[in-house]
Amino acid sequence: MRYVLFMVMGFFLTACSNNIAVVGINDGETLVNEKGKPLLKAQYETLFRYDNGYYKSYKNGKYGIISTSGDEIVPAMYDKIGIMQYDTIVVEQEGKYGLLNSRFKQIVKPQYESIKPIDNGLFVVAQNGKFGCIDRDNDIEQALKYDMVYPFFEGLARVQVDEKFGFINDECEEVTKAVYDFASDFYNGFAQVQRNGKMSYVNSSGEEIAKLRFDGAQIFKGHN
Repeated sequence: MRYVLFMVMGFFLTACSNNIAVVGINDGETLVNEKGKPLLKAQYETLFRYDNGYYKSYKNGKYGIISTSGDEIVPAMYDKIGIMQYDTIVVEQEGKYGLLNSRFKQIVKPQYESIKPIDNGLFVVAQNGKFGCIDRDNDIEQALKYDMVYPFFEGLARVQVDEKFGFINDECEEVTKAVYDFASDFYNGFAQVQRNGKMSYVNSSGEEIAKLRFDGAQIFKGHN
């Protein structure tokens, strides 16, 4: 992609890619081809290069998606349009989050307080202060019952309920119930857990490898 900045033919050329350029004219921006012919019927406040030849548009405080042929694929209706991850896009509208698919079709209307993709087509979502999991069809894969779902490490994530901790896997299946006073993230296949002042470890299947009997427990480290 080449970026240039100069006045040409009465408009302001701001970005050029694949013989299509974003140009500024009359306090707005549009697209032109290599002959300077406008490609869009509408004019936008700002245009951003997006993904696979599409552009993110900004108009009247909202974002949408347009094609290089000038078609408005997604109307400028969202407060935020995220990057494409795992063939889905997180969008925000009036403080709620939903999903678009790779063809920019809305598959989950904005209704959640947060959405975080997992790399297998599932999503951690929050609603009314509770966390759980949905799939692309908005079907519940894990009930929204957790106070927090933490980031995944080695395919497992800590979950919290009433100051107790457990684990789910990346299929959103509960590996251990939230019964521990403390739990670490997984590292080298194990996580530290504590209950009633005693510590031990659980493996990726959620099994305690020793009874909760240690006064302290460090993470497992590999040795050469």
